[in-house]
Amino acid sequence: MRSLLFLIFIPLLLSSCYLENILSYKIPSIEDQFYFDKINIDCSENPSYFPQDTNSLPLLPKIYHKASSNNTLESFLVKKRTLSFLILRNDTLIFERYYYDTVQYSVIPTFSISKSFVSTLIGIALDEGFFNSLNEPITYYVPELDSNYRNITLQMLLDMRSGLDCHGFINGVPRIYFSKDLNKDINNYYLRNKPGSEFNYLNINTLLLTIALENATSTNTADYLETKIWKPLGMANPATWNVDDTGQIKGFTGLNASPMDLIRFGNLILKNGVYNGQQLIPYNWLTECMTIHNDSKDNNGYHYSYSWRITDKGNYAATGLLGQYIFIVPSKNIVIVRTGDSLSHFNWIQFLEILSETL
Repeated sequence: MRSLLFLIFIPLLLSSCYLENILSYKIPSIEDQFYFDKINIDCSENPSYFPQDTNSLPLLPKIYHKASSNNTLESFLVKKRTLSFLILRNDTLIFERYYYDTVQYSVIPTFSISKSFVSTLIGIALDEGFFNSLNEPITYYVPELDSNYRNITLQMLLDMRSGLDCHGFINGVPRIYFSKDLNKDINNYYLRNKPGSEFNYLNINTLLLTIALENATSTNTADYLETKIWKPLGMANPATWNVDDTGQIKGFTGLNASPMDLIRFGNLILKNGVYNGQQLIPYNWLTECMTIHNDSKDNNGYHYSYSWRITDKGNYAATGLLGQYIFIVPSKNIVIVRTGDSLSHFNWIQFLEILSETL
């Protein structure tokens, strides 16, 4: 029976894209910012700072208490391999902690939080006229793609509804995270479904958007981020964005940034894209991002829109592998950033939503 199960399991494994970010060279880790080549993103000459009020520490919600345990928020965070945890409420920092020797200004991989940054840059480029419409086919901006891609629009890529799939983890797709030539690897995909018909979370979708963004704006994604967000928003720390051996930005995963700058970005989203009276992100774009357009949902049942997760309570999150989160609660004017170092299946969005209700 065990041999039979093995024979059944292996073909399924070989054809699955679930292991896209795991089975290749090595497991992605928090040290990957040192593994890849990267492009530097300069910080602002006039960084912004938040006032602090730590007079009352947040409490661990009782639903997460365990018998014979130290049921404090900090002990819980440490047990869950949290590297940093920041809470911003009403523009005031009410909680800021760093664990496991993570210093305050450490730059860490954000993994798929990068997708939310790419989405934001697409919105800015659309507003500036570099794209005419989200209904345009990706082949208009990446003409080297074959005919399979001609019916895939920018909107479909943003919503992970391109219809694309991979050829199994031996070919192309599972190597995309550690790829040395991303533009070559985009040929390892085929149309599994009619474009627009079904949600399928794949890195290739954001990679194609990144290439389209760079072709449309005639600049690399890191420089565009620096010009449009990093410097104008008053980011206090330099960031980096990983590239392959050809210099192609790994837009689906490669942004490395400090937790404090992530909370600055989250607060910009909360403030409808406005900082110091300047509309850095188009208001209409953010409205579209936080609107549920279709039945796209991730593995935890959260709505997926324009590279953001949306909860049934109207909160939204940018998420990344190993437990990286920017969680935004508009009704309470709260932004929470959590960074981590664990492949645990713990539902952090649920935890952050429950925690925010106590604040």
